[in-house]
Amino acid sequence: MPLPVNDGFEGNPHDRWTVSEVPGLTNVFLGEDRVNALNGSNLAFLNAYPDAPATATIFRTITPDTVTSSIQGRLWMRRWAHPGETEDTVIVFLRIRAGGPTGRIISVNNTALEDADSWFLRTFNLFRPAGTFTIEISAYRGTVLVDDLNFRFV
Repeated sequence: MPLPVNDGFEGNPHDRWTVSEVPGLTNVFLGEDRVNALNGSNLAFLNAYPDAPATATIFRTITPDTVTSSIQGRLWMRRWAHPGETEDTVIVFLRIRAGGPTGRIISVNNTALEDADSWFLRTFNLFRPAGTFTIEISAYRGTVLVDDLNFRFV
């Protein structure tokens, strides 16, 4: 697959993304939400509320045609506040794994989102995979909307 990779969850995101949920504690929605999507009509909705001791996770594996330099990833996210919610922060984990979804973590960022009214752009740490890598996005102790992911050489 050539880089850059741009993914706004349009079309059928289940063709590209795998969902990991804990039944009864977390859930994930990938698809159309014209009201809340940043751009286009689709997004990812990761729900680990209320205060679930588990994460709602999506991941996608990418095999670049070549790896000529470091790769940078960026995505937009926004905290989703449920009616009557008392928790004011959701923790979002952004991980890059070497190889597949159980591979060694080669880059990780954790973000605490508090503002439920604004989209926030987050940049992954630079990384240089040996080949195939997996993007993993998780929500913990709250709900997050994710849209417009981009990975490119820098």
